[in-house]
Formats: sequence, C-alpha cells, structure tokens
Amino acid sequence: MDNIILKEFYKKILPSVKNGSVSINGFIFNVEFQTLITDNDINNDFIDKNNYINNDIDQTLFISNITLFNNLLVEYVTIMFDIITNTNLKNIDYVYFDGNKKYIIDFILTTLWSNVTDVDLVNPINYLEKRINFLSDPLYDFDSKIVYLKDIEFLNNSTIEYSINLNNPIYETPYCFSSSINREKEKNEIYELPNIYYGISDDTCYIYAIKGIEKSKKISNEYTKKIDRLLYKVNKDIDYNYDLDDIKEVTPNAIVALTIFIKILKENGINKINVIDYMPIRYSAKEKTLNFKLKKMKEKEFSNTQIEQKREEFLIELNRIQANITDKFIRNFIRLQYQLGNIDIISYPKDVDSMMHIKINDNCFDSDNILNKLYTYDSIYNGKKKE
Repeated sequence: MDNIILKEFYKKILPSVKNGSVSINGFIFNVEFQTLITDNDINNDFIDKNNYINNDIDQTLFISNITLFNNLLVEYVTIMFDIITNTNLKNIDYVYFDGNKKYIIDFILTTLWSNVTDVDLVNPINYLEKRINFLSDPLYDFDSKIVYLKDIEFLNNSTIEYSINLNNPIYETPYCFSSSINREKEKNEIYELPNIYYGISDDTCYIYAIKGIEKSKKISNEYTKKIDRLLYKVNKDIDYNYDLDDIKEVTPNAIVALTIFIKILKENGINKINVIDYMPIRYSAKEKTLNFKLKKMKEKEFSNTQIEQKREEFLIELNRIQANITDKFIRNFIRLQYQLGNIDIISYPKDVDSMMHIKINDNCFDSDNILNKLYTYDSIYNGKKKE
C-alpha cells in the first residue's frame, strides 16, 4: 500500500492541485497549491519535480526532506484509511467510494492539505506529525455521551453532557467536541451547543472552528427557548468599551461551549491552545466556487455588467464571511481572558506566526455571571484522558 500512496500523491494529486482541483470518480475537490521539492536525494522514478510548479499560484508546499516527508505521509494515510474503512464514514459516498482503495487514498491525500496554514506549507513535516497525533485523540471515547455537570440550578436544574465525535474528513479536524444542556431528554428538553473542531498534539490543543447547529436540526420548545434566554446572561456586567475589542459581540452559546471545553482540557492536563484563524487553501476553494458560478452566468449569456456586479457582491459576501470567521472566532478568546481570567493570550495571529497562542492558567475571577459559575462548577466526571 505504501507504493500506491506515494504514486497517487506524486503522479496524480500534485499535478492536479497545481491546476486548482482534483477529480475523484466524478467528485471535484477544489484544492490549489504548487509544490517545490528542494531535496535532490530522490529515489523514486515517478517523482517529477518540474511537474508540480505553477508560478501563478500564491500557495507553495515546500518539501526539503523527501524521505521523512514520504514516511509521515504514508503513516497518516494508512491510519486514516483504516478509520474510514472501519467506521460509519463508509456511509459517505464521496469518502468511501464503494471501497475503491485508490479513490479513498486520493480523497485522503487531497483533503489533508485543505486545512494547512501558511506555516504548515513551509513546515510540512511538523504538519504531518501534528495531523497524525490528531488521529489518536486522548479525549475520544467512541462517540459516547459523558454526563459532565449535573443538577445545575442556575440553568433550570439541567445537566451538561458532551461527546467527542468522529468528523466527516472533509472538515477541518478528525474530531469535534459536541455538548448539550439537557433536563428531561424523553421530553426533548435538549439544548445543543455549537460544536468545536479541534485536534490535540502532544500537550497542545489546536482549535480550528466553532460552528453552530444547523437551524433545521435544532430542537425548539419552551425549555430550549428558556435556556437560550438564560445564556444571554453571559453578557451581564460586560463593558462594551474594553480596550482590545468589542468583546460583547460574541454568540452566547458559543462562548458557553468554549468555556466547558477549556475546563475539560485543563482537567486532562492540556494547558496550551493554538487557535487557527486562517487556512489559505480553504479560502482559495471558496474563490474557485465563486469563479465557477460566474462562468455559469457567462454561459447563460448574462451581460458583462451583470457578471461584474455579481462578482463584486460575491466578493463582499465572501470577505464578510471570512472576517466573521476570523474576528468573531478570535474575539471569543479575548472575551474569556477578560471575563474569566482563566487563559493568558501569549500572542495574536501574525505576532509570531499565523496562530493565536494561549495558555490555560489556574485562575477564574469570582463572579455570579453564569459563565464564571459554569467554569468553577464541580464536574462529576473529572478527567477523561486515556492512559
């Protein structure tokens, strides 16, 4: 299988991504970067260094130690292949491809590079090591629900549960943290909090995204509406004029989910957090989708004025969404430092690299705000880390 992985990568994937996309059994994946191999010690006759260059592309993957790179790439793909073929991921047609080995390998090799930062492209060895570690998550317990906080009086005597769930590989990370506030579940008294997409490598948690539950999947009843109103109290006594940012502009249920997650990380001895705020290849994929829509408009004989107007509208919306992803995402952590005092922000994106670096400390400000009360609430399941 090792040889198949490397052949697919160097003969199919890299020549394809330099042109902006990979086709796998009719499915198109928009992934665009060129590859510069600076190592001259190449023992494989199927590696053609000149076939991976496209100077019109901004993003470049640098490979300086091809032997180590190949070993890690094979290790990652082998583990991911085993996960896909032995879990419910088999039920996703564009992941499993009816069990076709080459197609599954192509899918893994393609989606692996969707989640890189600028730093990852320059240091792919570190990136591969990190992604391999993500796959053996110390918190994962086969999607099982864990009752974490119980009989919470200030949340209508509710319970908080969480699970670590295996993600569709198209997403940013292999696992996500899912939590909910419940009372009588048989009566559908279940309030789902946003999911947190993360990976753990060594003693550091990398957080990539916080995503709300789709509106169509949310439970709406008297209980969930009441919890929703209660969660808005996280803004009690929060000053709009905090000098670093407008920290009141956060989504209450997202900041609650993040608070619970950081509490669990600390209980499991994970005290460092790196926040990923920008993934250039993912952003580029959205631009390619925009260009595809404009191409379709041209085929339908829309005027140039109409097409340019639509392009401007799409770009404004795309930049708005990216700003929301970046600014609002980062603001959550600024808010926690201000309100709870349980984290120290060591550096912001672009200060040192493309990530926000955070350390979880031993503090929490004394307050009757429900966020502070949640963080200091005694958990009935203290610590989940695997031995």
